Amino acid sequence: MSQEQVAKVARYAGDGHWFRGATHTHSTASDGALPPAEMHRLYGEAGYDFLFLTDHDVTSDLESLGGPILGLNAAELSQAPGEPHYHLLAYGISRQVPRSLALPEKIEAIHGEGGLAVFAHPYWSGTPLDYFAGQDIDGVEIYNHAANWLNGKGLSLPHWETLLQDRPFLTAFAGDDDHHQPHEPALWRRAWVMAKARTLDKPSIMESLRRGDFYATQGPRFESIDLDGDAVRIRTSEVREIRLVGRGSAGKRLITPDPEATFTGAEFSLKGWNGFARLEIMDAQGRLAWSNGLHRPEA
Repeated sequence: MSQEQVAKVARYAGDGHWFRGATHTHSTASDGALPPAEMHRLYGEAGYDFLFLTDHDVTSDLESLGGPILGLNAAELSQAPGEPHYHLLAYGISRQVPRSLALPEKIEAIHGEGGLAVFAHPYWSGTPLDYFAGQDIDGVEIYNHAANWLNGKGLSLPHWETLLQDRPFLTAFAGDDDHHQPHEPALWRRAWVMAKARTLDKPSIMESLRRGDFYATQGPRFESIDLDGDAVRIRTSEVREIRLVGRGSAGKRLITPDPEATFTGAEFSLKGWNGFARLEIMDAQGRLAWSNGLHRPEA
């Protein structure tokens, strides 16, 4: 049975609160400038609700720190010798994953701990997409702020959409890739996810990310996303553009030529829609936010 034939249920439909999470950060455990506990403190003071520390090929322990925000163990895994260059974000793991493992084995190790495997900054890495196309990954990092600062290769929407052709439920993440190095400008608090979960704890946040009940953003907010039959209704922070995006040229939009006009919502019809459907919004500063596909496979 193809993924197009799998029974689907709506994302964002359950009860819960929106929690802000940093999904790509580094500490002195690899190539970051600050110790793990200091990163935890800084993101807490900046208004985040949860933090993944993703040091290179090292799983650091944030979960024992306690404090004002939820610390979650993670790592950023690198390719094994002989493999194409890639980085793989491993969310929710506590064990070390050997770099010598091939990509399928790394993914199996992550899933064996109940974690999530996310393809990091594919545009910046230059990884051949066909190397990931058949892999059991859980998501793609579609925006990486450090990569955007380094050489303009931070936005990986085409890579995500190519994978969506065969995997319409694949989720999208955004992150700072924050190292807090003194030679860098302020690269943090520029990209994050908002997860819809009942409570702020590891099981609830991980389940939200696994279901795709979150969105990626540079700042704009989806206040609510509701599906009612063929209609999708969106409430947002003040934005200038709202788009429904689908396969190929499929799309609908709410845009005005008035440079001063803003919106806080829209409604689109999905009648006759084929393939995936996702939402994208842009605010007056040109910052973007991206929903996941509006449906997910039924559990």
